[in-house]
Amino acid sequence: MIGKILLIFFLILLLASNGAGAGAENQDRLSFERQFPASFYCAYEMFFTPEYLPFLGQLLTIFPAEPGQGYQLEKISPNSFALESPEVIQPGSSLTLEKWGAGELLITTHLQLRQVISFSSDLEIEVSYQLEEGYILTRVLISYSLPPAISGVRSLFRLITGQDIIATEAEKFLDHLQFLAHSLEELTPATWQEIREEINRGAEYPFPLEISPAGEQALLAFLQNSGDNNWSSSPESEGYPFFEFCPEG
Repeated sequence: MIGKILLIFFLILLLASNGAGAGAENQDRLSFERQFPASFYCAYEMFFTPEYLPFLGQLLTIFPAEPGQGYQLEKISPNSFALESPEVIQPGSSLTLEKWGAGELLITTHLQLRQVISFSSDLEIEVSYQLEEGYILTRVLISYSLPPAISGVRSLFRLITGQDIIATEAEKFLDHLQFLAHSLEELTPATWQEIREEINRGAEYPFPLEISPAGEQALLAFLQNSGDNNWSSSPESEGYPFFEFCPEG
């Protein structure tokens, strides 16, 4: 109890000291690297497009790296989406795909976050990914701004947890995506059908799930061919949009 009182007291002091007279937001940059299975490349190219990004959110909800994880993405314009996650990313958040495909992504977001306290932040996310021998190397650079009053809270958050307010969520998303990639490697069409039946029966998830037919068709194509190194010419791939995103050879 005393610890909670002291924490609240320090938060008030930090907010007061950082908020008074501050006129500009604080800029920061973070960078990360992650490795993904090579078989995920085509899925990577497909999921981060305006057509399939909501389906990616659904898959991340179905296959959480930690209990209760998930993302809801709803299209609000051709390349922009309302974004929400349980507890942390609040309603009013948005994500825009500025550039995608051919190993590059540029994403801008406006996030309403609840982490220690509620605040907003604008992020620019640059992603490059390339096929190496046996894996996909993904590099992420995040530039973001925080309201002046949040700087003290960020410092306190780092002091108590050893983590950064924004970096924690960014790394959680990458780890979750990595977990999904490995989950899809092990998924079979039969297991997917069981999951679909559970969804139809009203299985509980953080957000309602209405699987898109195009997304599901592409996922099944991925499952049928995930062991084939020449997916683009596989007979089973005919008629599936998924294989438009695979490199030749």
